[in-house]
Amino acid sequence: MPGYWRPSIAVPVAAFMAGAAILFMTGCSTSLHGSFIPYTYAGTTERASATELGAVVGHSCQTQPLYVLAMGDPATTDAAINDAKNQISGTTFLADLSIDDETEWKFAYSIQCIVVRATAYK
Repeated sequence: MPGYWRPSIAVPVAAFMAGAAILFMTGCSTSLHGSFIPYTYAGTTERASATELGAVVGHSCQTQPLYVLAMGDPATTDAAINDAKNQISGTTFLADLSIDDETEWKFAYSIQCIVVRATAYK
């Protein structure tokens, strides 16, 4: 019969479109990138007389229930750098910074983190 709507076809097509949209959105939020910065702000005098304190790692994370819904504050590079600076008291600046974006996949949620690895100086 022409013009007859067949739900047996419409339901799988709608499910496919919804699944494709979810995969598209999660693909955009989980692309990996990495950066390297020689040091955070420090003048010439500070760098010349600096004392190495050791290696530090800072994190800034956000949980995403159902892999796409964001909860809490977003993960930021600034928060990760501040977390790294607070790992060793007396840190004035960081050098040899490596900044990565990492995602941990769990059952029904994911955790997206910006991770800063650096050397702390005083």
